Amino acid sequence: MILVHDFGIDLEEYNERGLDNDFPVFNRCPDCNCIAQGNLHRNGFYWRYGINEDEAFHIPICRFSS
Repeated sequence: MILVHDFGIDLEEYNERGLDNDFPVFNRCPDCNCIAQGNLHRNGFYWRYGINEDEAFHIPICRFSS
């Protein structure tokens, strides 16, 4: 499942922060709202290109698992 999170910053700022971005913490499953299986935990990162009008950035995308 893909969850979209609005960081409230532009692509350039996201790129500058890199792995130090304020990634979300989940206390419940965003899909079913269940807490029985515990919190979702960060499970590393994968990298994608973010592109604006002028340039492309190699940005981290946070992975979560239960």
